[in-house]
Amino acid sequence: MAPPNLRGEGKKVQSPWLFRFLKAPSPIRPWLKVRMPTFGLSDGETEAALRYFAAVDHKQVPYTFFDRSTLDPTLVKAGELLTSPDYLQCFSCHVRGTQMPQGAPDSWAPNLAMAAQRLYPEWVLAWIHDPQKLLPGTKMPSFYADPDAQDGPPDILNGDDELQMRALRDYVMSIGLPEATKPAQVAGVEHPAATQ
Repeated sequence: MAPPNLRGEGKKVQSPWLFRFLKAPSPIRPWLKVRMPTFGLSDGETEAALRYFAAVDHKQVPYTFFDRSTLDPTLVKAGELLTSPDYLQCFSCHVRGTQMPQGAPDSWAPNLAMAAQRLYPEWVLAWIHDPQKLLPGTKMPSFYADPDAQDGPPDILNGDDELQMRALRDYVMSIGLPEATKPAQVAGVEHPAATQ
């Protein structure tokens, strides 16, 4: 029920999202009673905060943009299967868009539909690999933490843990993104590439 630990924030959240959040905080976990105050920071003060978080974590701040066409569809599909009730059961805790998990709200985990706009994909991969390393005491299970073991299900992606973690990352980054639009259908106008 407490505010999040800010250690590692520069590696975790994308700068455009953090800028918008600091300027006008919106609930990440609306079911909790704690709220980020609005500080009325100027654009310059907000930029300074972003630079601070990035510097503390030695992070270059890239522009990040995702659409479904940039993700490997095979990995996305494998990741969707891995999150299912038959395997890792991710949505027994995580919110997915407007779909809430069962159980008390204080046991719910963040909304994964926000991941593509909020989180860096390399952070998501590190989190999946060993959440306890990034946030000791977290409720998130460590499915792949033992580097000497094949921890993942043997029937998905030939039991390759690295591929399964990438598949989970790609699927998480795809949740909440609009379906890819074919070039010829963009805004009802024929795309030049479609006629060549």
